[in-house]
Amino acid sequence: MREHLTKPTRGQLALWLALALMWFLFLPQELAMDPGHEHFSWVGAAFWAVVLVSLLAMAIETFRRRRRARAARPKGGPAS
Repeated sequence: MREHLTKPTRGQLALWLALALMWFLFLPQELAMDPGHEHFSWVGAAFWAVVLVSLLAMAIETFRRRRRARAARPKGGPAS
C-alpha cells in the first residue's frame, strides 16, 4: 500500500508537502483559537507531531523514489 501512496510523480510529492504544510500551519491555530480548549493537551500535541512526521516521511520517500526513477531512465534515446 505504501508503494501506491508514494508514486514517484511531482503531483504526489506536491500533495504530501501541501498536506504537511497545511497540518503544520493551520491545525495548531484552530486548536489554539478554540475557546473550548482551556488546558494544553499533551496527547493532542503528540498526535499532531506524529501526523506531521508521518506526512514529512511520505514526502521524503516520494522524493527519493522520484530521484531513483529519474536516475534509472536511460540518457537520450535511440539514434534516428
